[in-house]
Amino acid sequence: LAFYLCSFSLGMGPGSWLIPGELFPNTLRAKGMSLSTFINRLIASASSSSVLTVANALTWGGLFGALVGLNFAVMLFIYSCLPETSAGPN
Repeated sequence: LAFYLCSFSLGMGPGSWLIPGELFPNTLRAKGMSLSTFINRLIASASSSSVLTVANALTWGGLFGALVGLNFAVMLFIYSCLPETSAGPN
């Protein structure tokens, strides 16, 4: 459990707090962060409460395959769309 927590803190864990804070302008940052935090918690609640249903429908291998695909899509989004990681000029 400690290894997971350390790995999550080094990986995508802080992303849900850092990325929206950088994308919103200063005038909208507080409202934008509150909205993104609400959506983050809503999606986390929905995905954690439906994981068994999805695993029964897709099998555990299918569920983890879908999560791999989702992580790959997020990686492509971060690399191509975020100013700090995109190949284009900032």
